[in-house]
Amino acid sequence: MRINSLSLGLALAFAACTGGGAFAEDLTGTLKKIKDNGVITLGTRESSKPFSYIDKENKTVGFTVDLCNRVVDVIRNKISAPDLKIKYLTTAPAARIPLLANGTLDMECSTTSITLSRMHQVAFSSPTFVVGARILTKVTSGVSNWEDLKGKIIGVAQGTNGEKTVKSLVETPAYKGTKVITFADHAAGLLAVENDRVDGYVTDDIVLYGIKAGARQEAELKVTGDPLTFETYAIVIRRDDPDFRLVVDTALSEMYRSGEIAAIYKKWFEPLGVPMSEANVFLYKIAGFMP
Repeated sequence: MRINSLSLGLALAFAACTGGGAFAEDLTGTLKKIKDNGVITLGTRESSKPFSYIDKENKTVGFTVDLCNRVVDVIRNKISAPDLKIKYLTTAPAARIPLLANGTLDMECSTTSITLSRMHQVAFSSPTFVVGARILTKVTSGVSNWEDLKGKIIGVAQGTNGEKTVKSLVETPAYKGTKVITFADHAAGLLAVENDRVDGYVTDDIVLYGIKAGARQEAELKVTGDPLTFETYAIVIRRDDPDFRLVVDTALSEMYRSGEIAAIYKKWFEPLGVPMSEANVFLYKIAGFMP
C-alpha cells in the first residue's frame, strides 16, 4: 500500500512541476541570456556524492551533474550554440535558492527537494530522484532508529529540507533534551560523526551512502533508521520561464524514455551497492511518458 501512496505522490509532484506550452519563436528569458553570454552557469556542490561533488581531479561530477550536462546538450541544439560553455559554481545549500532567484545560476544541479515553500522563489524540472531522510552513525553508536537519538546530538546540513524536518522532530516532547547542530556541508557532517561531535548525521539516504563510501573510516559507519520522509529531487530553475522549463523537461523525458537513465544510474550507484528502488523505477516510467 505504501508504494501506491508514494506512486500517487510522485504523479502529483510531476504534474505540479511540468508545464505545457510551445517554444517561443524568438528566444526569451534564460535561453536568451545564455545565448547572449555564450555560457550557462550550473550550481553544484562540493561534497554531495554521488549526485554533485568535486572529485580528486578537481572536476565537478555526479549523477545530477550528468543529467544537467545532457540537458545542456539539448539547449545547445535548441539555441543553435554548439560552442556554449558550462560554468560550474560550487554553491552552499543555504545559498542555492537565492543565487538561482537572482540570476547568478541558470540551473541548480545537486540534491534539492521539491517543496511548495521553495516554489515561491524558484521553479523545478520534472523529478529526478526519490529519497528518504535517514541516519549516518558509527556502527558502535547504539543508534539503529530515530528513538535511539532521543537526548543525543543530531547533525544536519544547513539550509536543507532535512534541517527543518529534524528540528520539527526534536521540538516534540519525546525528544526533550535532544540537540541539533547544523553544518555548512556534508563533509563537515561526516567529520562530526567520525570525531563523535554528533551521534548521527541526517540527510537523504542515497547521499549518506555516498558520504559513507568516501569516508576514511567507512567500515566503522552505517546508514540506518526508517525513512523519516519521502522527497523528490529536481533540477532547480527560475520561475516564470516556461520555454526554458520545457527544454529541460523534454531533455529529461528523452533520457527516461530511452532508458539512458538506467546507464547513468548504474554508473553512479552500482559502485555503492545501491540498486534502483521501486520508487525510482516508477518515477522514470511516468516521467518518460511525457515527451
